[in-house]
Amino acid sequence: MGAQTWLNRRDHGTGITELQLGKGPDNGLTTEFLKSFEDEIISLGAEDAVNAIILSSPFAAFCSGTASDQNPDCAEFQAQLTSTFQTLANCGKPTIAAVNGNAHGAGLLFVVCCDIGIGRSRTTYRFDGVTGGTMLPQQIIDMLKYRLGYTVCRRILPTGQELGPIAARNYGILDILAEDQEDLWLYSLREAKARVHFDASRYASLKEQLG
Repeated sequence: MGAQTWLNRRDHGTGITELQLGKGPDNGLTTEFLKSFEDEIISLGAEDAVNAIILSSPFAAFCSGTASDQNPDCAEFQAQLTSTFQTLANCGKPTIAAVNGNAHGAGLLFVVCCDIGIGRSRTTYRFDGVTGGTMLPQQIIDMLKYRLGYTVCRRILPTGQELGPIAARNYGILDILAEDQEDLWLYSLREAKARVHFDASRYASLKEQLG
Protein backbone atom coordinates (compact mmCIF):
# COMPACT_ATOMS: atom_id res chain seq x y z
CA MET A 1 0.00 0.00 0.00
CA GLY A 2 1.32 3.45 -0.87
CA ALA A 3 0.51 6.92 -2.10
CA GLN A 4 -1.84 5.60 -4.77
CA THR A 5 -4.22 4.33 -2.06
CA TRP A 6 -3.29 6.52 0.92
CA LEU A 7 -3.59 9.81 -0.95
CA ASN A 8 -6.22 10.69 -3.52
CA ARG A 9 -6.38 13.80 -5.70
CA ARG A 10 -9.59 15.43 -6.85
CA ASP A 11 -9.68 18.31 -9.31
CA HIS A 12 -12.26 21.00 -8.52
CA GLY A 13 -11.46 23.28 -11.44
CA THR A 14 -9.75 26.70 -11.62
CA GLY A 15 -6.57 25.12 -10.27
CA ILE A 16 -8.06 23.85 -6.99
CA THR A 17 -6.83 20.37 -6.04
CA GLU A 18 -8.19 18.40 -3.10
CA LEU A 19 -5.70 16.00 -1.53
CA GLN A 20 -7.60 13.44 0.51
CA LEU A 21 -5.82 11.64 3.34
CA GLY A 22 -7.05 8.08 2.90
CA LYS A 23 -5.03 5.80 5.16
CA GLY A 24 -7.81 4.00 6.97
CA PRO A 25 -9.20 3.93 9.49
CA ASP A 26 -7.87 7.17 10.99
CA ASN A 27 -4.79 8.30 9.01
CA GLY A 28 -2.41 7.03 11.69
CA LEU A 29 1.07 8.34 10.95
CA THR A 30 3.91 6.05 9.90
CA THR A 31 7.25 6.84 8.30
CA GLU A 32 5.98 5.55 4.96
CA PHE A 33 2.73 7.52 5.06
CA LEU A 34 4.55 10.74 5.95
CA LYS A 35 7.03 10.21 3.11
CA SER A 36 4.22 9.57 0.62
CA PHE A 37 2.45 12.73 1.76
CA GLU A 38 5.62 14.81 1.53
CA ASP A 39 6.30 13.56 -2.01
CA GLU A 40 2.74 14.45 -3.02
CA ILE A 41 3.01 17.98 -1.59
CA ILE A 42 6.30 18.51 -3.43
CA SER A 43 4.68 17.28 -6.65
CA LEU A 44 1.61 19.52 -6.24
CA GLY A 45 3.80 22.49 -5.41
CA ALA A 46 5.72 22.05 -8.67
CA GLU A 47 2.69 21.70 -10.95
CA ASP A 48 1.71 24.88 -12.78
CA ALA A 49 -1.90 23.70 -13.07
CA VAL A 50 -2.29 23.59 -9.27
CA ASN A 51 -3.11 26.96 -7.71
CA ALA A 52 -4.47 25.90 -4.31
CA ILE A 53 -4.49 22.69 -2.24
CA ILE A 54 -7.28 21.55 0.09
CA LEU A 55 -6.45 18.77 2.57
CA SER A 56 -9.39 16.57 3.54
CA SER A 57 -10.18 13.17 5.03
CA PRO A 58 -13.11 10.78 4.50
CA PHE A 59 -12.82 9.32 8.00
CA ALA A 60 -14.42 10.23 11.33
CA ALA A 61 -10.93 11.18 12.53
CA PHE A 62 -9.03 13.70 10.41
CA CYS A 63 -5.84 12.22 11.86
CA SER A 64 -5.47 10.27 15.11
CA GLY A 65 -1.74 10.93 15.42
CA THR A 66 1.03 8.35 15.30
CA ALA A 67 -0.12 4.86 14.29
CA SER A 68 -0.15 2.26 17.06
CA ASP A 69 2.32 0.05 15.19
CA GLN A 70 4.82 2.88 14.63
CA ASN A 71 7.56 3.53 17.20
CA PRO A 72 7.26 7.31 17.73
CA ASP A 73 10.79 7.55 19.12
CA CYS A 74 12.38 5.92 16.07
CA ALA A 75 15.00 8.28 14.62
CA GLU A 76 13.78 7.67 11.06
CA PHE A 77 10.20 8.49 12.02
CA GLN A 78 11.23 11.64 13.89
CA ALA A 79 13.32 12.84 10.94
CA GLN A 80 10.50 12.15 8.48
CA LEU A 81 7.97 13.89 10.73
CA THR A 82 10.14 17.00 10.70
CA SER A 83 10.79 16.89 6.96
CA THR A 84 7.14 16.29 6.04
CA PHE A 85 5.63 19.10 8.05
CA GLN A 86 8.37 21.56 7.16
CA THR A 87 7.59 20.75 3.52
CA LEU A 88 3.86 21.37 4.09
CA ALA A 89 4.50 24.62 5.97
CA ASN A 90 6.87 25.83 3.23
CA CYS A 91 4.71 24.78 0.27
CA GLY A 92 4.58 27.70 -2.16
CA LYS A 93 0.92 27.09 -3.01
CA PRO A 94 -2.00 28.15 -0.76
CA THR A 95 -2.92 25.25 1.53
CA ILE A 96 -6.25 24.82 3.33
CA ALA A 97 -7.07 22.15 5.91
CA ALA A 98 -10.74 21.14 5.77
CA VAL A 99 -11.04 19.40 9.13
CA ASN A 100 -14.10 17.19 9.40
CA GLY A 101 -12.96 15.11 12.39
CA ASN A 102 -10.63 15.09 15.35
CA ALA A 103 -6.97 16.04 14.84
CA HIS A 104 -4.82 14.64 17.62
CA GLY A 105 -1.15 14.22 18.45
CA ALA A 106 1.25 14.81 15.61
CA GLY A 107 -1.75 14.67 13.26
CA LEU A 108 -2.65 18.16 14.42
CA LEU A 109 0.38 19.36 12.45
CA PHE A 110 -1.61 18.85 9.23
CA VAL A 111 -3.81 21.73 10.41
CA VAL A 112 -1.20 24.01 11.98
CA CYS A 113 1.11 23.79 8.96
CA CYS A 114 -1.57 24.81 6.44
CA ASP A 115 -2.18 28.47 5.61
CA ILE A 116 -5.84 28.24 6.60
CA GLY A 117 -7.54 25.83 9.01
CA ILE A 118 -11.30 25.31 8.78
CA GLY A 119 -12.85 23.04 11.40
CA ARG A 120 -16.30 21.55 11.69
CA SER A 121 -18.24 21.85 14.93
CA ARG A 122 -17.80 19.06 17.50
CA THR A 123 -14.24 18.37 16.38
CA THR A 124 -11.41 18.26 18.94
CA TYR A 125 -7.73 19.15 18.80
CA ARG A 126 -4.81 18.19 21.03
CA PHE A 127 -1.15 17.31 21.13
CA ASP A 128 0.03 14.25 23.04
CA GLY A 129 1.51 15.97 26.08
CA VAL A 130 4.50 14.70 28.03
CA THR A 131 2.83 11.65 29.60
CA GLY A 132 2.79 9.55 26.42
CA GLY A 133 2.55 9.52 22.65
CA THR A 134 4.91 11.28 20.29
CA MET A 135 7.45 13.78 21.58
CA LEU A 136 7.80 16.38 18.84
CA PRO A 137 11.27 17.14 17.41
CA GLN A 138 12.89 20.47 18.28
CA GLN A 139 12.45 21.86 14.76
CA ILE A 140 8.70 21.23 15.00
CA ILE A 141 8.53 22.81 18.47
CA ASP A 142 10.31 25.89 17.13
CA MET A 143 7.84 26.11 14.24
CA LEU A 144 4.88 25.80 16.61
CA LYS A 145 6.24 28.55 18.86
CA TYR A 146 6.56 30.79 15.79
CA ARG A 147 3.12 29.98 14.42
CA LEU A 148 1.07 29.73 17.61
CA GLY A 149 3.16 31.71 20.08
CA TYR A 150 5.09 30.67 23.17
CA THR A 151 2.18 31.13 25.60
CA VAL A 152 -0.16 28.89 23.62
CA CYS A 153 2.54 26.22 23.24
CA ARG A 154 3.32 26.37 26.96
CA ARG A 155 -0.33 25.71 27.74
CA ILE A 156 -1.20 22.95 25.29
CA LEU A 157 1.99 21.03 24.48
CA PRO A 158 2.89 19.62 27.94
CA THR A 159 -0.65 18.87 29.11
CA GLY A 160 -2.25 17.24 26.09
CA GLN A 161 -5.22 19.52 26.77
CA GLU A 162 -8.11 18.76 24.42
CA LEU A 163 -9.58 21.80 22.69
CA GLY A 164 -12.96 22.23 21.08
CA PRO A 165 -13.24 24.18 17.82
CA ILE A 166 -13.87 27.54 19.49
CA ALA A 167 -10.82 27.21 21.75
CA ALA A 168 -8.79 26.00 18.77
CA ARG A 169 -9.77 29.14 16.88
CA ASN A 170 -8.92 31.32 19.87
CA TYR A 171 -5.48 29.68 20.05
CA GLY A 172 -4.84 30.23 16.35
CA ILE A 173 -5.05 26.58 15.32
CA LEU A 174 -8.22 27.19 13.30
CA ASP A 175 -9.21 30.27 11.35
CA ILE A 176 -12.82 29.47 10.46
CA LEU A 177 -15.55 27.36 12.08
CA ALA A 178 -18.09 25.39 10.03
CA GLU A 179 -21.38 24.15 11.41
CA ASP A 180 -21.61 21.01 9.28
CA GLN A 181 -19.95 19.12 6.43
CA GLU A 182 -21.67 21.22 3.77
CA ASP A 183 -20.46 24.46 5.32
CA LEU A 184 -16.98 23.00 5.76
CA TRP A 185 -16.68 22.33 2.06
CA LEU A 186 -18.28 25.61 0.99
CA TYR A 187 -15.89 27.60 3.20
CA SER A 188 -12.90 25.58 1.99
CA LEU A 189 -13.75 26.21 -1.66
CA ARG A 190 -14.38 29.88 -0.94
CA GLU A 191 -10.95 30.30 0.66
CA ALA A 192 -9.30 28.38 -2.18
CA LYS A 193 -11.06 30.42 -4.87
CA ALA A 194 -9.96 33.62 -3.15
CA ARG A 195 -6.34 32.52 -3.63
CA VAL A 196 -6.18 30.82 -7.03
CA HIS A 197 -5.49 34.08 -8.87
CA PHE A 198 -2.55 35.07 -6.68
CA ASP A 199 0.76 35.44 -8.49
CA ALA A 200 2.37 32.10 -7.68
CA SER A 201 5.95 33.28 -7.36
CA ARG A 202 5.05 36.33 -5.27
CA TYR A 203 2.86 34.24 -2.97
CA ALA A 204 5.60 31.66 -2.53
CA SER A 205 8.12 34.41 -1.80
CA LEU A 206 5.86 35.99 0.81
CA LYS A 207 5.29 32.62 2.51
CA GLU A 208 9.04 32.14 2.69
CA GLN A 209 9.44 35.58 4.25
CA LEU A 210 6.71 34.88 6.79
CA GLY A 211 8.32 31.56 7.73
